[in-house]
Amino acid sequence: MLERAPSAAEGAWPIAGETQTVALRDAALFLKRRCWLIAGCVAGALALGLLYVLFSPSTYVATTQLLIEPTKQQALWQDNGLIDLTIDNAQVESQVQVLQSERIANSVVTKLGLINDPEFRGGATADDDRLHVALAHFASALGARRVGQSYVIEISFRSRDPEKAARIANAITTAYLQDQRDAKAEIAEQASRWLEARIAELGVQLNAAAAAAQEYRIAHGIVDTGNGGQSRLIDKLTELEAKAEAYKRIYENFLQKLTENLQQASYPVANARVITAASRPLVNTYPKTKLVLLLSILVGLLFGLALAAMRSMLDATITSAKQVRDLLGLDCLGLLPAYREAAAGQRPVRRVEVLDAPFSPFSAAMQNIKVSVENASHDKPNRCLGILSLLPGQGASTVAINLAALFGTSHSRTLVVDSDFRQRSLSEQLAPGALVGLVEALHDDRASAATFDPKTATFVLPIADGEASVNSAHLLGSPAMRRLLPGLKDQYATIIFDLPALSRTVDARMVAPLLDGCILVVAHGLTPLHAVEDAIERLRADDVALLGVIINRVFEGVPPLFGWYLDDLRNLDYGSYVDRLKQAVSR
Repeated sequence: MLERAPSAAEGAWPIAGETQTVALRDAALFLKRRCWLIAGCVAGALALGLLYVLFSPSTYVATTQLLIEPTKQQALWQDNGLIDLTIDNAQVESQVQVLQSERIANSVVTKLGLINDPEFRGGATADDDRLHVALAHFASALGARRVGQSYVIEISFRSRDPEKAARIANAITTAYLQDQRDAKAEIAEQASRWLEARIAELGVQLNAAAAAAQEYRIAHGIVDTGNGGQSRLIDKLTELEAKAEAYKRIYENFLQKLTENLQQASYPVANARVITAASRPLVNTYPKTKLVLLLSILVGLLFGLALAAMRSMLDATITSAKQVRDLLGLDCLGLLPAYREAAAGQRPVRRVEVLDAPFSPFSAAMQNIKVSVENASHDKPNRCLGILSLLPGQGASTVAINLAALFGTSHSRTLVVDSDFRQRSLSEQLAPGALVGLVEALHDDRASAATFDPKTATFVLPIADGEASVNSAHLLGSPAMRRLLPGLKDQYATIIFDLPALSRTVDARMVAPLLDGCILVVAHGLTPLHAVEDAIERLRADDVALLGVIINRVFEGVPPLFGWYLDDLRNLDYGSYVDRLKQAVSR
């Protein structure tokens, strides 16, 4: 078994069932790999918020403020002095409820004719229903609150028309003040009626007391109250006169109170005044554009993070070396970073990354894989390896070519064999136009069918152009292949087979048991884990020596979006694009 090469990155958000801590680097990789999903959720939520702002009717709120003033009133039963009627918190809160009462609402609705206003009318047709609907809408649009611990009450009203909002807010204060004055007038009128009745009673009592004193004087012939001989009679007369005088003073006091109360009833004053009148709102209050958009971004971000985390937890593909070691029981030989090829006019015709970019991260990872292979077979004079993948297009041919190039340029006689009769990508890159190849070598046992590629310094046993075999599996597992391999090992120190994908044909299973070992190439985030487990079980049942797994196309940066990288977007010449678009439209 090969030694596990040090991996450049474990590279994945932890999957379900793994017991490991999440490092800051793992979180950063998670955000990079899922950034487009998160950005899409944010963009979607922002678009919904923008649509809500655009299509929601604008609502304006007008506010006015009332000051509730504690007044000093003179009690009816006191001759002098004023009572300081200080307002407590309960009284101020009571006035808030009065402002929100149906009595005030009915007064404003009736005065302004809001029952006929389309905004207040709703779908009601009957007069009673229209009034109830208008009152309900009025109550929902009205707001009243006490400002802090002060005696100030703020009244607000919400409407689609800013002028209407200010007009109704001012009408509410007017109706409230009028209601206060009417209440005071009603109280004064009730007090006047009571005073009038009481004065009438006192008048009767005063007349009776005065008549009793006069009758007593006449009956006893009392003329001078200073006569000492009539002291007992005078005391009785004095008592009767004092009683009559007391009734007289009470009568005069009540008569004065009646006069004052009648004056107060004729001009009642409310214990509140407007300190800030409502004016036309300049900007709409609802919808709150900035707040809605900010909340949309926040909701989109949270939803995107949750969705990305859920996708990562439910991700059933191979994304880390830990999965390979713990779940597959194999060594991870390395993680090959995804690399971008140069532009069409700049890249070589036949690009081999380890030769054209020897200092790239991909080349460094391939060097580690080469060292691992050498360390695993240092006691063998030659080695025969197979490079295979579960699915087509996962980079097995690229790994085979680059690994062969590393061995070839290190002065090791190397042969690379293309055994993929369906795709033939290795033959097209290293030996295009070849007339002889693997089939001829199998038929004639001719190792001379191989051609030399000077760029990679390797020999290539290709599949000739136009050569396809229906019985390729039998051909690869035939006795001819068993006879050919020993002869190839005598001539080459390293032989690398580019095997077809396991999911496409059984060709790889026919030739893999004949090799010294095979390396399985999987694509990061694309190869299903359960499918790889099944494939490994089949290969082990076929007695195939699996040296390890290579995770290909590990992208640690921001992944491309529809084939576009961030650098492409930054360097895009938008001006020329617009010019070309204008030219196309003009045509």
